[in-house]
Amino acid sequence: MTIEEELIERMNNYQPSEATITDGCVTYHSTTRTHQSYAAQLKHAPDGSFVRKAYLKRCYEWLMLLKKNGIEMHHTIK
Repeated sequence: MTIEEELIERMNNYQPSEATITDGCVTYHSTTRTHQSYAAQLKHAPDGSFVRKAYLKRCYEWLMLLKKNGIEMHHTIK
């Protein structure tokens, strides 16, 4: 599985526990809503586009932020 495929898998098939995270001057008041929003944006970005690459990078950074803050990911059934 490529890194891109793994990112898409994590964004689409997993949900974080609900929490509020502060990263520098940015506060994410709902980890689940932010995760859902980022996943939807990635899903609708055209393949091979600059926008998709930017969303992939943002999703990677988001997943790393969740991990850094000890937020558990839960597999969702779809």
